[in-house]
Amino acid sequence: MKRNFEAKILKDLTLAVENYDSQAVESICNTAVAQNMDPVQAIEEGLAKGMEEVSRKFEAEEIFLPELIVAGEAMKKGIRILEPHLEASRKERKNIGKVVMGTVAGDVHDLGKQIVSLLFFIAGFEIQDLGINVPAERFVEAVRKLQPDMLGLSALMTTTIPQQKHVIDALRSHHLREKLVVMVGGAATDEEWAEEIGADGWAPNAVLAVKEAKTLMRRE
Repeated sequence: MKRNFEAKILKDLTLAVENYDSQAVESICNTAVAQNMDPVQAIEEGLAKGMEEVSRKFEAEEIFLPELIVAGEAMKKGIRILEPHLEASRKERKNIGKVVMGTVAGDVHDLGKQIVSLLFFIAGFEIQDLGINVPAERFVEAVRKLQPDMLGLSALMTTTIPQQKHVIDALRSHHLREKLVVMVGGAATDEEWAEEIGADGWAPNAVLAVKEAKTLMRRE
């Protein structure tokens, strides 16, 4: 009975995000909390799954940036309700590694990176988010100071993805690239681009980014 109830909650959350329905997301998340449902499951198999479908539609040009943003805001409202209940669940998970993330210089898009950061945190990564419009020099400084296991570079626009290569080149010139795992992501990126600029990994969405990051960390 409980399993059927949870399956319905997850399906309803997914559909609410896909339908850009913030009120429904909030209501369903409050129900999930009241029923002591695992907040990680609600995010990964409900909210994130809905956002994954919205992202797919955006990449296929079935919807446009305003719809993507509205769906992201709906997801964030749900996360705000579930977030206070995440820490207890996360404490049960082993710390996988330290990750520095940021959106590259010239790009002020934050939504995708925020979702990725949250899912990485839930999975057991320690996250340091540098924010948006981050110049290469600041990435270099953060890597030198924080000594992370992984660096995540986000870029949404075709005009800003060259900055991902610029950051990787800067890391090489400062002799910081060799022991660092670098992942790139964003709507304008793909696997071919990641290989071209010398990144270690890429993923088309936040859920698969976590899986790719875990795989890359196991190789180290």
